[in-house]
This record gives sequence, structure tokens and C-alpha cells, in this order.
Amino acid sequence: MEHLDQASGLGFSAVEVLARLVGESDSSLIWLPPQPGDQYLLDYGPERGPSNLRVQISAAEGPVLYRHEVQTYFAQEDTECSPGVLEIPVSVTIQSGGHALDETFNTRLLASVPYRAHISQRFAPGGLDGGLVLSKLESLDPARTFAPGELTLEVDLWEGGSQGSLRTEVRASYSKDTQITWPPASAGEPPSLAVWPSAEGCGEAGNNLPSDAKVLGFSVQEVLRTLAGERARELAWSTGVTTGLEFEFATPPGELCQNVEVRSLGFESSVRVRTSDGKLDIELPVQISVQSQGGSVGEISVQTKNPEEALADGSLAASVLRELETRGYSGARINLDASFHIGGSEGTITLSGVDAKATSESSALPHELASGRWSQ
Repeated sequence: MEHLDQASGLGFSAVEVLARLVGESDSSLIWLPPQPGDQYLLDYGPERGPSNLRVQISAAEGPVLYRHEVQTYFAQEDTECSPGVLEIPVSVTIQSGGHALDETFNTRLLASVPYRAHISQRFAPGGLDGGLVLSKLESLDPARTFAPGELTLEVDLWEGGSQGSLRTEVRASYSKDTQITWPPASAGEPPSLAVWPSAEGCGEAGNNLPSDAKVLGFSVQEVLRTLAGERARELAWSTGVTTGLEFEFATPPGELCQNVEVRSLGFESSVRVRTSDGKLDIELPVQISVQSQGGSVGEISVQTKNPEEALADGSLAASVLRELETRGYSGARINLDASFHIGGSEGTITLSGVDAKATSESSALPHELASGRWSQ
């Protein structure tokens, strides 16, 4: 790119990325306990357990590169090329609370959107300036010896925060006492030494992140503030009766599981649903999915989590409970499917009766008791 402010084929410039990501941020850091294995014993120090991490990003000299694919002359008509990434030179300082990490290096930010970027940095064995030491690497296999290899630092950056990990490579070789030369000795997967901001598991796709982390240019807190600003709406029941409808979304915890994609954010929450006619006054677990609109909150989808599960006792109005009993149902399900966007919202609410004590699959099928729709 000729200039820092020249727009790339991605629709943004290096200046737009640096404006969001340059600066200093603090985070919790967790040094992971050494994992016992059947190949070798690994120990490291001096830091253990919870610590803290400071990451500082500043612009550095060097060319800004826009790397992307282009179609070859013989490409098929439906061939799609990757939009690529913008590579921006930066200087990085990363320091842990006990100075086990105390590194400053030049590298390149990789950004496919203006509000998020990635850094990957490798260090030679013993090449850290901080005090981190692999204090023990003992072989459990008489046929092999092990030695420390490169350290790899992976960092995802957003405005005011980051997420990352530090891994070490372990090199394996056959000992002099054995005649084995093939296949190559393997040390297995590189073990992780430290992660931030959390070591809590979140399933296959999620990460435990602060609720104020602007992972897509906005945070979970901002999404829920947007939803909290929604005004009351009018719900039309399938019977032709209309009533007022209100949502009250729960305040998020300090950290929660978040599924972060390039342009979408997903997380779980809860919402209290109230209707003016008293038929509904219930708190529902929901799955929220948000589309990024240039780094701002775009369309928000809210759906009941596990809508096939029966509602807890005492969560429905007395009139609904009487109707359930009259029709021979011992439980109920509710399904909320809503979409919120700038200027309005729309969605449906369906209440169904179920026989929680059903002995066959057919008798356990839900029966719709009431459904309502709104659009504004």
C-alpha cells in the first residue's frame, strides 16, 4: 500500500486498524499447571497460577501489505477467492506480573476487518528476555530424548483488550543407546504454558471472555444495552386478541462464553417476557446471535435455548396452568424467535402443552395452546 490511509480491497486502511488497536491493555493471565504425560515430564517457572498481563501495541516503520488471492486465467466461473488480509507493521510489548514474560518485538498485525487483528510470534529456545525457564524436561522413554524447542505466542487483539496463548515446542530424538532411526521421533502436540484472559472451557467453538470485550468492535454489554432500549410493543395472539409485550434482558456476568466469528457474535443469556394480559411473565434462557455492521451492533437474533424442554413449575400464569390441566397436559414449552434491528423488531412466541409423563413418543408431542406475533 502506498499510504497508511489508503483503503485496501477489504474496504479499510491501516490507519483505521491502528486507530482501534494501538495502545495498552491489561488482562488476567493464567499459567497452566504442567500436564503429566507418558512421554516426558515438563516443568516451568517462576510464575504459577493466576497472574496479570499487559500488552502494548504501537505503530512501527515498514510497508503495509495487502495479501489476497486473484483468479487465474483458467479459473472456473464460480471460483471464489479469499478477500485476504492487511499486514501492518507494529511494535509489541508484552509483560506478565512476575516478569516471566517481558518481551518487546516487531511483528505484523493481520487484519481482515478493521476492529480485530491477529499476531503470531515465534521465539528461539532460550530466546525470551523475561524470566520464563523450562526447569525440567525429563524423558520417560528410554529410546528417546527430549529438548526445548521454539516458543509460540498467539494473540487476538481488539480495542482495549486481547486473548492469547503461549506454547512451547518439545523436540524429540532417538537416544544414542537405540538403533532406531525411522520413523522420526515424535513429541506429540506442543503443550500450552499460559493463556489469557481465562482458562475456563466453553465447548468446541466458544471462548470465556469479559462481557465488555469489544471483540467485534462492540461487546456483549453493548448488545444487551441495545436490547434494553427496545420500547414496548403490541403482541397479536392467534385468537385475535392483542396485548402489550415487554422484554427485560438479564445483566451479563463479568465473563461468559462467547462464540466469535469474523462478523458475528453468539452468546447465551436470559430474558423475562411479560404480556399485559398476564398470560406470560416468565424468564427464558435464550441464545443471542449478533451481526456486525462495520464494527457496530447490527441485526440481533434471539431464540429460546432448548425450546423442546418443559418449563419449570410455577413459571406460568394461573390461567394458563388451568388450561393445561383442563386439556390433560402436565407441562408446557415456550418458543421465542425474535429479530431486533435498527428502528424495530419482529418475532413470534409459541406456547405448547406437553405430557411430561408420557410413555410413548407420539403422546409426548407438544400441542400448541397459543401463539403470538409482533412486527414494528
